[in-house]
Amino acid sequence: EEGDNIITIVARHTEFGIRNSEFGIKKTEPKSGLETVVQRRVFLEREKMTINVDAPKDFEVVNVPYVTVKGSVGQTAKIVKIQKTTVIGPEIQPYIAADYQTSPVKIFQRTILLHEGVNLISIEAIDQLNRLTHIQRRVIYEKPAVIRIDINPPAITNILPPDGVAIADARPEISAILADDVKIDPETVAFTFDGKEIDKERLKFNEEDGRFSYIPEESFLDDGEHNFTISVQDTSDNSAQSTVKFFIDTEPLEIAISAEADTEDDYFRLRVILASNKPLQSIPLATIIPIGMRNAVRSSAIDCALTNGDESPYYKRNDCLGYSINLNRVVPDVGDGKMQPFSFEGFFDATPLQNSFIFDAAVIDTFGERHIVHGYYVRGSLSEGLVVSWGQMKIETGLHPSEVTQKKESEIEISKVNRIGISGIAEAIFPVTILKPVHGIVLRSQDGLDLDRLKAQRQNAEDRGLELIDIVHVVEVGQKRGEATFILKLPIPREIPKSEFQFALFHWDARLQCWKAMDAIRNFSEDLSSNEVKEWIQAKAYEFGAYALLSDETPPTIVNLRPKDHQEVPLDRFLVEAEVYDDGSGIDRGSIELFIDDRPAEFTYEPAHNRITYLPSNLKEGLHTLELSVQDRASNIQTISSTFLTRDIFDFAEEVIAYPNPAKNEDIVTVRFKLTKTADVALKIYNVAGEIIYTEERKNAVGRREEWFAWDGKNQAKLPVASGVYIYILEAENSAGQKARRSGKIAVVK
Repeated sequence: EEGDNIITIVARHTEFGIRNSEFGIKKTEPKSGLETVVQRRVFLEREKMTINVDAPKDFEVVNVPYVTVKGSVGQTAKIVKIQKTTVIGPEIQPYIAADYQTSPVKIFQRTILLHEGVNLISIEAIDQLNRLTHIQRRVIYEKPAVIRIDINPPAITNILPPDGVAIADARPEISAILADDVKIDPETVAFTFDGKEIDKERLKFNEEDGRFSYIPEESFLDDGEHNFTISVQDTSDNSAQSTVKFFIDTEPLEIAISAEADTEDDYFRLRVILASNKPLQSIPLATIIPIGMRNAVRSSAIDCALTNGDESPYYKRNDCLGYSINLNRVVPDVGDGKMQPFSFEGFFDATPLQNSFIFDAAVIDTFGERHIVHGYYVRGSLSEGLVVSWGQMKIETGLHPSEVTQKKESEIEISKVNRIGISGIAEAIFPVTILKPVHGIVLRSQDGLDLDRLKAQRQNAEDRGLELIDIVHVVEVGQKRGEATFILKLPIPREIPKSEFQFALFHWDARLQCWKAMDAIRNFSEDLSSNEVKEWIQAKAYEFGAYALLSDETPPTIVNLRPKDHQEVPLDRFLVEAEVYDDGSGIDRGSIELFIDDRPAEFTYEPAHNRITYLPSNLKEGLHTLELSVQDRASNIQTISSTFLTRDIFDFAEEVIAYPNPAKNEDIVTVRFKLTKTADVALKIYNVAGEIIYTEERKNAVGRREEWFAWDGKNQAKLPVASGVYIYILEAENSAGQKARRSGKIAVVK
């Protein structure tokens, strides 16, 4: 019928038991309580919606330079704009929408500025079918020639941001136009932001056009609710005040679908959970696909197409074998004070042989945009059995001892190990070193119920230049266990070009609240039936928890390369050194390459200090080339090259440093230096008159090692020197009679 329609579908379980008796065959009573009810709300609207304008009337004449436009539209309105400013829309009051239910009418109101003469006011509305309704009102502002008594209050018009709006700008400009039929008193303009009165010096007000503006002092406002109040008087002491509430929402929309076991004594039930950090307009379709038997391996693409053109990130959708499932809104528990997600749940009664499930859902957000979300759930157990070696891990094979001795390690079928997962989505392969089975192993997509966790994961990734490119995978067990050893195998999504591998596998460290990159290998297999190459990434994991693929397009950084480009260094003693950093996926140790004169050089890498060191040998005098290449776990490469000249020289290897400088009171000044060869060194300190005040010698200062003198700010008589500037000179002489000299200044402040 025209308007609101409620469609209800009821499904009842009507299975009867049959038994024999002495009187013949008898049916038992039907099972009770097994009933599913699904409702859909549908609006039939053949005509475009009507915009009801309560004020102003068309061709209304007013004697003040402003007018308040107000009215209402039907509940199917999606967007309403007055003079191109949205007053009803998806960005208005997004945190208030607790369900899909809406009020019978939607009310709009906004005060706007008028100019003298005829003003054309435009009001337009768009309904859920994207049909546009447009209406206009003409308002005539006739300014009185003389105003003897001013009884009209001023108005605060064209306020931005409008009341109830949610904006993504964390540093918005708040503005309005203050209008009056006589004159605004600028001294009465007052502004309160988030309950704090703002100094007038921070406000901007133009008396000519009435424009008012304010930019918050904070660099960025926190996400959440904010409010402000503007108040003003005219020169006749008539007053006006407007209070506006708006929201800052800089977080992107995040939707996740997962599941958990809701098992009872007589059957296994799955609770499917879809959660979003923002309100949703609707969930048109959700599908669950049970796959195979216990520990089954998925071998074909059976994803159910939600709509034409939608495909799984892993497979082309060929078949539609799923069940539709109804997801109902969950009323949040606000008792703990934590921000709750917008969550929906549905239940699926599984058979004892169904242990693997895939979920798909089509979701419409409040802006009308459609999103396709995917998830999965797998339950399994680790069986006891014989343990054999496979690679660097021990994996249970289920083979008898005689079979193991007859087969080489590489010939043992991997399909017989403790494998839990869905081929093409996620797999966990466990080595078994247990004497009894482990039940309750679960591999699933991460749910979106913990908004703090989602925010921490996203923030840590953004801070490091990373981005989540697929769902987060969770490996967990019913028993209280944290540590585990298994191989996690994830497919590389098909939308990632094969030529681009700027991503890595990460584990979420819940204690440190950060993503930790893993040393992983990439592999591929070719499906001869479809002539398609499938690629995956796998890594050895050591604990249960969350894992994900994150993109990383930032190459490593190489700094402090020595020798510097075109630097002259001693032939017999010098080091090639560099520091390498990567805050994203981390340095791939096995991919560091160092070439001296186009030949590979053996170096040492100290991850704790991010340092690469190489001690050259057998280099001849002359010009040499150096090239250092560093790669991170996401295959981003950074290369740096230089040339340096070697010859047999004796000199200070680095700049001499005196610290602290200037020196105060009882500071000890350390003069640090490094020589190319072992030598005797003398420190001499002079005042500005050229008089020597302090000397010290060091015999056999070792070359290529940092040495130092410590001066306590006293002269040779052990008396403190006066404030002023002093000259220090370092003189070095080696056993061959070669000499080197450096000098500098030290300031002393008392």
